[in-house]
Amino acid sequence: MDKNGQDENKVMMHKIALFVKEKRLVLGMTQSDLAEKIFGDPKQKGYISQVESEKKEGLTIKVLAKILKELNSDISFVEF
Repeated sequence: MDKNGQDENKVMMHKIALFVKEKRLVLGMTQSDLAEKIFGDPKQKGYISQVESEKKEGLTIKVLAKILKELNSDISFVEF
């Protein structure tokens, strides 16, 4: 991957991190609450913490979709 691709990934992960944290807080959820809804285990809050702090490498679309579902959100694509 070239530098532009890496930069784009960083920007996207930053946007995801901010969105997840802000939306979770608006909904009054803790990281443990969200982890329990997604993984069935509140002890997995470290995963959510890593996503929100942009330290989670390898975040899959499947897990992102689960996170967004629990945050009453979804992914939408816009064509340019």
